[in-house]
Amino acid sequence: MDYIPHTGVGLKSHNFACIQVYVISDMGNPVRQRAFEEAWSIFNDFQFEYVQAVMASDLDYDKLIEDGTLVDFIDPTANISKTIVAVALSHKKVYQKIKDSSKPGHVLIMEDDARPSQALFDDIQNGTFDRLIKQLKRSTYDCFFWGRGPSTEENIPSIYYEKEFRIPQKFTFLGAQAYALDAYTAKYLLKELKQIRLAADTFLDYHALTLRKTFCSSKTLITQYGFITHKFFGDSSLPEDDLRNVFKSSTQVLPKTRHNNKRIHGKDYEYVNPDILQYVDDIEPYELEYTIGRPFETETTAEGFWKRIIFKSLDKLSGTSTI
Repeated sequence: MDYIPHTGVGLKSHNFACIQVYVISDMGNPVRQRAFEEAWSIFNDFQFEYVQAVMASDLDYDKLIEDGTLVDFIDPTANISKTIVAVALSHKKVYQKIKDSSKPGHVLIMEDDARPSQALFDDIQNGTFDRLIKQLKRSTYDCFFWGRGPSTEENIPSIYYEKEFRIPQKFTFLGAQAYALDAYTAKYLLKELKQIRLAADTFLDYHALTLRKTFCSSKTLITQYGFITHKFFGDSSLPEDDLRNVFKSSTQVLPKTRHNNKRIHGKDYEYVNPDILQYVDDIEPYELEYTIGRPFETETTAEGFWKRIIFKSLDKLSGTSTI
């Protein structure tokens, strides 16, 4: 099932109140670009520019460790993979592009699996979208999330701020598929990315308190393809070139792999992707700063503890195999 809105309708996106839209995509996979363009062709004024994604297969992880890009990694569940690192570097690449352009204003950053949600079409019809666009154009803000991860609730977990603006609850239902940054905010975040210590979406929430204003819409207006099709991990019964497999997640660990990780390596390694396991030296509890807060209430994180993945040194990598 391809998710393609009714093309030729000619809705107005107002370019989501941004001076520029960058779409992170693997330019060597035109199927992804065609699917993205078809999905967004319902808007007759939507203009964007592709940015070549940093691909996990192209990275030299020994070099990333050697130059200090990878020293440790912080995550509530110790979820780490080569793709998670590549995605973080892809967003960093866009921040650099924003800085190099030297243009003031807000920029929308999208991943190529970003899709308009039913909530977006509903808001266009009932006038909420136009009110949001007007508020965005006249407001000063650092970051605005057009969508978050799929919540069990109809609305994004957040608190009311003003009119159409909400303040997202930190570290819950994370998502970086579509968010707008002020150009000066992108420059600030770029300075904070000398090391890759957080996933792209977690990184944005981590810095939400150091930025002046981080907002979201009341509902996810731009979602991800996998959540629309309910095939986030793809479907092994379908051909590999089916879009549900083309856009399947490569950042998350499959349940079967998680079970094997726990059985073989211990519970701390449940969410460590096997593709990066050989680079992991240890995983230890990590206490967040009080001001950052808690990601969500679980037995482990209720006291503010996340997990810190420590990467092996080059000396340890020489001649080693796994843990």
